[in-house]
Amino acid sequence: MVQIVAVITTIAFIGLVPVVILASIGVGPFGGGDNSAEAELIAEAQSRVDDNPQDPDAWSDLASAYQLDENYPEAIAAAEQAVKLAPNDYDQVQVLVGVYIAAGQNEPALESLQTYTGRKNPDPEAFLELGSRAEQLGRTDLARLSYQRFLQLAPDDPSAPAVKERLQTLSGQSTG
Repeated sequence: MVQIVAVITTIAFIGLVPVVILASIGVGPFGGGDNSAEAELIAEAQSRVDDNPQDPDAWSDLASAYQLDENYPEAIAAAEQAVKLAPNDYDQVQVLVGVYIAAGQNEPALESLQTYTGRKNPDPEAFLELGSRAEQLGRTDLARLSYQRFLQLAPDDPSAPAVKERLQTLSGQSTG
């Protein structure tokens, strides 16, 4: 149950699940003010962490449960532990970045992506996310470098044409 809600929450965070669906199943801040579902999710996730404290997925589930409850300090601590246990796992980094963004902490989110992309064999998608987040924060040079690295690693990715257009725009060129 915790993993399903975490996936739904992650998908909703990036805008793929309409808020109406979340409200209909009583998830997170869309659950009509009843925090019992969030408390149950936190308890289940904490139990998984207690049973296996070396499982980064358990820590990510705990982070997602705390995020649903809008307890961002606990969510950040749990997500940071997941990344500590699995620093090369982009999924864990994405959970941490999502929690930071939800908590309004954009710079630590960017720093987490930069740390991950500096590791050996990072997921090309991380450079795309880093570029997008850097661009949103007005960090144009970092955005350009991140987009360029994404294109080097994944030149045939379906999003490559759009990334090339972003690069042209960031460079002040027309996208014709």
